[in-house]
Amino acid sequence: MVARQGNRLATTGCLISLTALIAILGIVASWLWYRHWHDDNINSERQKKETVALLEQARAISDDTARALDTSQATDVDTLTGVIWQHSTTPVISYSATRHEFTAIAARPAQYDEEGILPGTGAGQLTRCFVFTYTHRPGPAWTPRVSVQDDDQCRPSTQIAGRVHMALTRISSMNTKDLTRAGIQNGLDPTGRRSFDV
Repeated sequence: MVARQGNRLATTGCLISLTALIAILGIVASWLWYRHWHDDNINSERQKKETVALLEQARAISDDTARALDTSQATDVDTLTGVIWQHSTTPVISYSATRHEFTAIAARPAQYDEEGILPGTGAGQLTRCFVFTYTHRPGPAWTPRVSVQDDDQCRPSTQIAGRVHMALTRISSMNTKDLTRAGIQNGLDPTGRRSFDV
């Protein structure tokens, strides 16, 4: 009789413990799901905000560059390319003589505070590929246009920008007496395995 009551109490205690454990796990799972959903929404909003800011920045760069082209009154392609590079810092700039149009391509990054379950999750990063077009029709003014393209469109531009940054870093650390054509060639490509031409 006493053993039967002990078994009943043990069984009841186990059921209560198991029910409490399931309830606690359910609450934890629900909280984790909610946090994941909440954090995704916040991060999505922050990404949208940064994307809008990047587009506004790209339009401002485009307008400033067009104004600089207007005031430069230059006609040769090299000078105009220099004006575009100086104002937009795009590593790839091409010119179409038939359309009287320059095209400059560059990826622009932005960072935002990423929300996460763990404290100090860190910064999220997004990149947008912009194509800047400057067309000169009859008359004094240049017409700017900005479009957002797929990341693949910016891949060559990003690779060139990386190589330019690496070259500038290496050249800036060189001794002034080595700043000759052969010295810079050796500084950029000391092993002779890569195809850097000065």
